[in-house]
Amino acid sequence: MHVVLVDVGNSATKIALATEDSLLWHKVLKTQPVDTLIQTLQAQTSGLNPDLCLLCSVVPSLNAKLIEILKTCLHSPVKLVPQEIPIPLATLYTNPAQLGSDRLAAAYAAKCLYSTAATQIIVDVGTALTIDCVSQECFQGGFILAGPKLALNALAQHTALLPKIKLAAASPSFHLGRTTTECIAQGALYGTIVQIEGLCARIKQCFQAPHVIVGTGGFIGNLQHLTSIFTAIYPELVLEGLRCLACHLTKVEQH
Repeated sequence: MHVVLVDVGNSATKIALATEDSLLWHKVLKTQPVDTLIQTLQAQTSGLNPDLCLLCSVVPSLNAKLIEILKTCLHSPVKLVPQEIPIPLATLYTNPAQLGSDRLAAAYAAKCLYSTAATQIIVDVGTALTIDCVSQECFQGGFILAGPKLALNALAQHTALLPKIKLAAASPSFHLGRTTTECIAQGALYGTIVQIEGLCARIKQCFQAPHVIVGTGGFIGNLQHLTSIFTAIYPELVLEGLRCLACHLTKVEQH
């Protein structure tokens, strides 16, 4: 089985070719501008001829166009997850239709990859910071906060004197900032770490051990060396969730 996996996020779109066992390759593209994204997707997918394409998207306005392009390029069925192919993970979400497909796919991946743990905690650091929990093979719920870059943009936009900065200016060691730029950078970086550590600690108090904490998202690489809280780092966790879903579909068909 060969399957193309597409994860469309607000800032980045990820594409992969996978088998039942692993991702053979993956690439990260910018979601905007859309014309460039479409041209790159066409170049990356042309001639692949997979058995199936699974598309997970949190940008609904792009779905119809991307499905059309992918069908044309791949000559294969393109299915939207979870609208057309549900993810086999129970959820306590009051309205499951409002649960982001990326959050559900990442949670499913963590459950599949760490099935021996009683509780899986998923920390996704991207445009938004989401912290979700799976326990007793059920999506229990989670938290949604502004991601570090989004928080920085809001700070610069809504204050008169604070500048917009790049987080490359932040120090990898913990210390108090001594310039305005350094104060903002340290606050954004270590503030995010404290949010993650604090919320994960509270989740662990509420759910059965053993726990695993899996980090993912486009910004996770900037944080992983600043804390020891993560059991593992999977930057492509949503793609892994789609791969696990493809494997599940194959097993269902075989039976």
